[in-house]
Amino acid sequence: MLNTLRSIRFRLTFWFASILAIAILIASLALYIGLRRALIGNVDQTLRRAAERSVQAVRQDQVGSANTSGTRARALTYLTLAPTRLVMFDGAVTQRDPLFPEALPVDTAALESAGRGESRYETVTLANGQYRVLTAPVSADGTRFAIIQVAQSLETE
Repeated sequence: MLNTLRSIRFRLTFWFASILAIAILIASLALYIGLRRALIGNVDQTLRRAAERSVQAVRQDQVGSANTSGTRARALTYLTLAPTRLVMFDGAVTQRDPLFPEALPVDTAALESAGRGESRYETVTLANGQYRVLTAPVSADGTRFAIIQVAQSLETE
């Protein structure tokens, strides 16, 4: 038995098997990372398109409300690809799509980013799963007055 462990055949087989295992591990890790980035990129693209549609609808409502003595001309219609909510800069949710996760908190860092005019992507874990969230500012006539948050479950993707 001791001679078998010291034989060149055993040592070469051990080294080749070890190198093969490491190569498979590295290839699997690279595949996982690449696939995860691609899938998150697709979700982010869907969120971006949904946010753009919602921002357009809010801007149209804002312009319409200016023409109707300060009241909203109509309720915000969510013509989006993902659940959306409208949040004021103080964190108050003014409108919410019924499919938007209620337990999703309004993140202060996302509010600050939107206040600077920047959009922000984040992944949030809730009791019922993980969500990818895009927070984007809404502005009309050069003034930012609210933010749009769009969420997509990562469990269904």
